[in-house]
Amino acid sequence: METPASLLDTLAEVSRRCHDSSLSPERRLALVLNVIVNSLEVDKASIMMREGRGHLTVRAATRPEIIGVRVPLDSESPSAWVVRNKAPLYVDEENPAGFFHKKDRYVKHAFFSVPLMRGKRVIGVLNVTEKRDSDLISETERKLVLDLCARFITALENERLAGLLRKRERDLKEKNRALKNLERVKNDLFNMLVHDMKGPIAEISCLHSILAENVSGENRQILSAADAACGGLSQMVTNLLDVVRLEEGKLIPVTAPVDPSALLAEAITGLSAFALLKDISFVRQEFPLPGAAPLVADRTLVLRVLTNLLTNAIRHSPVGLLVEAGFLYPSSREIAFFVKDEGAGVPEAMREKIFDKFARVEDGREERSFSTGLGLAFCKLAVEAHGGRIRVEDAAPRGSRFFFTLPLSLSVEKRKTEPLRGKGRS
Repeated sequence: METPASLLDTLAEVSRRCHDSSLSPERRLALVLNVIVNSLEVDKASIMMREGRGHLTVRAATRPEIIGVRVPLDSESPSAWVVRNKAPLYVDEENPAGFFHKKDRYVKHAFFSVPLMRGKRVIGVLNVTEKRDSDLISETERKLVLDLCARFITALENERLAGLLRKRERDLKEKNRALKNLERVKNDLFNMLVHDMKGPIAEISCLHSILAENVSGENRQILSAADAACGGLSQMVTNLLDVVRLEEGKLIPVTAPVDPSALLAEAITGLSAFALLKDISFVRQEFPLPGAAPLVADRTLVLRVLTNLLTNAIRHSPVGLLVEAGFLYPSSREIAFFVKDEGAGVPEAMREKIFDKFARVEDGREERSFSTGLGLAFCKLAVEAHGGRIRVEDAAPRGSRFFFTLPLSLSVEKRKTEPLRGKGRS
């Protein structure tokens, strides 16, 4: 049995071994086991750690050949018993354990098995046996083992797990860097493809203009429809570019005084051919506010928002009906534009979702679904870039009414250069 001085020496030695960061967790575990073996004067010992839910694995042992051996937790081994009962197990000639029979390779009877705890959970087991000078492990020696386990072995396992967490964190950071690089490549490819699409679309539109000079009657109407479809495709491409730029904060409104009546008229005129294909008529409703401050906004962006909303209204309205568009002043500080159609309307549960990119709207009333593409996502981002808001509501007796509200004055710093107002802005 150790004296108090030698016990302190043992604790100090184990502490030094535990905190030697130059050693791997497995090496430190082996050194701690060696200190315990020398302190208790035993010939055989092992440290087993719980890995997974169903077994223990030998992580350090006086017999190197058993390192890595697994012991099922449902077996009749003393280590499994200790885990299941969360209690130490001591066996000698005077204290036998009926379920435990030492194998032929052991000479002496005394055996001590200790659970390694983290809180209320057993994370491993320490086994010592084959006492050198007797066949008895005294109570004092058993207390020493328990103290060493409590102080150091659990701390070593915690450090090992912390190391695993640090490694996983490094792996996650590396994967995150790889994903960011992949996202950058994807965005570069996306922007390149979209830019390349604008050239052929412009050529097709130009050819339509040349053909229009030499056709008449029904052929001219077909050509007008093709030209309108080409314009819609061009608008989709522009939406793709500008949604990305708005999300990244690279498309900043460049403001100036805007005449809302002239803006509305321009949006309606630009879609007259598309409306004609469905025999849709426009109704303008304007409610000016005498003495109201002028609208200060990015004319191109607001025109695009109106055009997108009117295009959707035409697309979702039955043939031969009306589309209403106009503006009013909810207060002296803001203006609200609105577009009303006579289509199936938007289900209440979808009225926020439709402004998401590539949202799909399920319409149970007509057992159909449709994609909102990027048009409404662009509208939301462009309106919010002005400090405004956009929403949709049911219109009586049928259809939907889209509102977007803008402040009459917008304080946005004008950029010295305007690289985004070239071909990317239609």
